[in-house]
Amino acid sequence: MEFVIGGLAATTAGVLTNPIEVVKHQMEISKKCQFNHEYQHFLHRGFKAAKQEGFKSLGKGLSPALGAHLTCYGLKLGTYQVGVNQGFTKDSNGRTIVLNSISASTVGGILGQFLSNPFYLLKAEHHSDEKKRSYSDTAKNIYKEHGIRGFFRGATTSLPRALIGTSQLTSYAVAKETLNTFELFAKNPFFETVIAGLVAGLVLSVTMTPFETVISSMYQQAIAARAPEKYSGYLDCVKKIYKNNGLKPFYKGMGLIYLKLGPHTALLLVFWEELKGVYDNYEKNENTVFDKFGFQFSDVQQEDDQTVLLYL
Repeated sequence: MEFVIGGLAATTAGVLTNPIEVVKHQMEISKKCQFNHEYQHFLHRGFKAAKQEGFKSLGKGLSPALGAHLTCYGLKLGTYQVGVNQGFTKDSNGRTIVLNSISASTVGGILGQFLSNPFYLLKAEHHSDEKKRSYSDTAKNIYKEHGIRGFFRGATTSLPRALIGTSQLTSYAVAKETLNTFELFAKNPFFETVIAGLVAGLVLSVTMTPFETVISSMYQQAIAARAPEKYSGYLDCVKKIYKNNGLKPFYKGMGLIYLKLGPHTALLLVFWEELKGVYDNYEKNENTVFDKFGFQFSDVQQEDDQTVLLYL
């Protein structure tokens, strides 16, 4: 159930933050095009898109995005919660053990990132498709040209990002513990979760941006399979980007990345905590009902046969 709750929380957050991802992508395209500087402000671009193309346009890429969230975060949050339930992530005083916390999310994070690669690749290839085919047609084309393995092109490249992604849950746990020492937050757990989630999103953005740069370059190479390869591998890509422009490209667009990861992380963790609370209450109520019936049944068994027959 831990994995279902994690996946449900991620997809719910994904539905609400997908418009941010769409506008972010369009802003990146606008900045790359030297003849198009009409949209230089995030909110302005979102307003223009909704006005010109309708609000439906802000839902582009939602299907593969939800598939990626369900797979990636379902495994990541589920594995982490199992570690929490087993008492692996905290010490005897209830404080987070950083290394254990990272370890608890690493296995699920890596597996989730690898298995969600087909959704990320499908979304990236669809965006670069000049023919503007549907997602199903794009998927069929990938399978036709490369088979099942084609959906996992660039998958190993994203694994370092999965390792860095473990900072999300650990920074959230530490931030939440720190905030809980203040009376204001201790009395307002919802507000505490939101602030801790935004902090976790910031930490994730700072650590993730360099890897996003490399992964984006590698995905573009994977999509342009017929073009000559620029990079022989992950480390070669890092080396060439640094050689050409230094460290600056690795943190380019970090503000836009936080606009995506900040709200998504906060919403993800809020929904995660709320859904866990709902499920815990359900289990408690269910156990109470069973205990109640069990007590009645044991009482009846102590009565004579006639009473038992009347009760039935």
